[in-house]
Amino acid sequence: MKTEQGLLRFDRINESTWCFDMGDQVIPVATGMALSIQLTDGFEPVEVLEISDNGLAVMLKKRGENGGCKYLLDPTERYLATMPTTTVDEVILRSETFPDEPSSHSHVQDEENDASDLPF
Repeated sequence: MKTEQGLLRFDRINESTWCFDMGDQVIPVATGMALSIQLTDGFEPVEVLEISDNGLAVMLKKRGENGGCKYLLDPTERYLATMPTTTVDEVILRSETFPDEPSSHSHVQDEENDASDLPF
């Protein structure tokens, strides 16, 4: 399976949420996403369980066992991570298909700026 490498980090600038930062592209992390995180010497497969109050809870997928260990990641830390390329592509495509609607306030502000440029 082809993967993208990046950093899993808490993003205080953009809506105070967790994100997967690939350097040239940053995507938000959502509940249910599967990725691998470097917790010890190697990358461990995890699933995002919960995102709340700056915390990110992930479930470590143990091979050959039912269930796994739950970890709460520290928002002050950055974690080396990999994510399947298909997941990255789906998130990017979804964000391009449903872009944020411009706010009506910005439209009003533009009209005010245009009116202030008038010579009278």
